[in-house]
Amino acid sequence: MSYSFTVRGADKATALALAKEKMDEVVRQQPLHVADRDAALAAAATVINVMPDDATKDVVLALNGYVSAVVDKGGEVASLSAVAQGCSVSYVAR
Repeated sequence: MSYSFTVRGADKATALALAKEKMDEVVRQQPLHVADRDAALAAAATVINVMPDDATKDVVLALNGYVSAVVDKGGEVASLSAVAQGCSVSYVAR
């Protein structure tokens, strides 16, 4: 299961809030991502906070990732077999 999305906000806090909403949407559509939701949002917060504040520009935050699982004979997730996450942040003109 994979996801990829971009959000745009007037500041870092808004971009992070929008990313949280999108990750919650991903989890609703792909429940397996409950396993990496918090880690993805923590990584996004870490990366976005590297950037200095710039009140003259919008913040664009992009997140992507995937989770693979081992499924048992009953069709239940037995364990995760792979997890990948990526995020980037940039400023763009309003």
